[in-house]
Amino acid sequence: MVRVSHLSMSLLLVFAAPIATTAFSSPTATTLANGLPANMPVGTIKLSTDAELWTHWPNKSYDIGQKAWDFDAHLDGEQVVWQHDNGRTWEIWAAARGKGCRQITNGASDAESPDVSGGLIAWSGFDGQAWQIFVSNGGGSPVQITQGRSDSEFPRVSNGRVAWYTYERRNVAQVYLWDSRTDQITQITSGVPSGGPVAIDGDELVWMGSDGRWFQIYYLNLATGERRQLTNDKMNHRLPAIHDGLVAWDAGDGKATEVFVWGHEHGLMRITNNQWSDCFVDAHARRVVWETYSSRPGIMVWDATVEPPVTFQFTDRGGGECNPRTNGSWVVWDQRETQTPKVRANDPDANRMRRVHFRGPNEQCNVFIVPNLDAFCAVARVEQGIQMAYAARATDDAYNKQLCTEAEAALAALRTGAGDTDGDGIDGGVRIAQTHLTRIRSSLDSARGLQPVQQAAFQRIRVLIETALRALSGGA
Repeated sequence: MVRVSHLSMSLLLVFAAPIATTAFSSPTATTLANGLPANMPVGTIKLSTDAELWTHWPNKSYDIGQKAWDFDAHLDGEQVVWQHDNGRTWEIWAAARGKGCRQITNGASDAESPDVSGGLIAWSGFDGQAWQIFVSNGGGSPVQITQGRSDSEFPRVSNGRVAWYTYERRNVAQVYLWDSRTDQITQITSGVPSGGPVAIDGDELVWMGSDGRWFQIYYLNLATGERRQLTNDKMNHRLPAIHDGLVAWDAGDGKATEVFVWGHEHGLMRITNNQWSDCFVDAHARRVVWETYSSRPGIMVWDATVEPPVTFQFTDRGGGECNPRTNGSWVVWDQRETQTPKVRANDPDANRMRRVHFRGPNEQCNVFIVPNLDAFCAVARVEQGIQMAYAARATDDAYNKQLCTEAEAALAALRTGAGDTDGDGIDGGVRIAQTHLTRIRSSLDSARGLQPVQQAAFQRIRVLIETALRALSGGA
């Protein structure tokens, strides 16, 4: 593959501007090293690697890897896998509901870049000659599925299949696919464009590949044989993710790195447009998450589960959040405790693009998990509804302004609940929001002379607050 460089944008794209932006203040994590009680409210918890975790799945976020170097976490339903640095080698760890944490690899050589789907875990491990692809079914004994002297890296798993790329020579890599049901390996790409980091979801496969000069995004439907080149311009498009037909990735335009999505229904869209670096993207269930390096670095979310889409800042810890992944209502990320991880565009030994963590003597990197993204999205949509009410001039008279004041007070209470670290805060936030919702309902029931646009705007806000309250009260 070729080296990434900064380039100017030349492709006209459909731009999907974010409707609303909100931020949640991320609390300091609470440390629990001896497991979790049965019912945990929304919040942030830190847990050490050797704890017996997840005998009960919490409604909190928490951290695996206290005082350690744990990173590159991947998530599938109620399972998480990540890479752990024990000071000698990199090893793969996993955790699942009711099974605690367990070490998957324990060898003399490094293991890295894990992924999981169903009971199948895959990673790249060094066999003494090259990086090879290994799998473990249900946490069983590792099985090596590639051989030879060429490096095979960054496996991704879905529906019993594993996709990765293997270097043919220094700057040329190809995409391969292994099917656990047939134990067969299929070469997906050949020649130019060379393959790069790959993502798979069911029968759909995407990868970044060089067209000889630029990185582009390519698509293959394994069931139908349909192939598409999703981009074709003078930009470097990188690290795609895919779920349910929605492809997301980041691309550099010479000034900043922005986030793009592609879908069968809407085609290509650009969902960020700023002067910051928005990068390292993941997608699931019509939601996209990424990390932003702005004046307020953190994790961003684009939620298109309901129209219109809403964009908001999910974490605001002052930096250090990176490599977010999402699955359903869960979000997992790497949290650098002392400084933001640096990223470099290529590796000197193979000219390959990858993230590199530079570890200092007093630094640690931990894996954080939040299992209640639904609640955060629901709260963000309350703010979106209020903004739309203002935009529609539904608040021009004093009566309507009072309704919006009640809605804004409910929004503040909902934010408190979503970002809380203990049960008292979330319960208090829910109670306050319910009080303001009751006033909004009463006002709407007794209102006279509201214009249709005003009535529709405030009824929408009422429904959005009710939805957010259900999401918070029900936890995950």
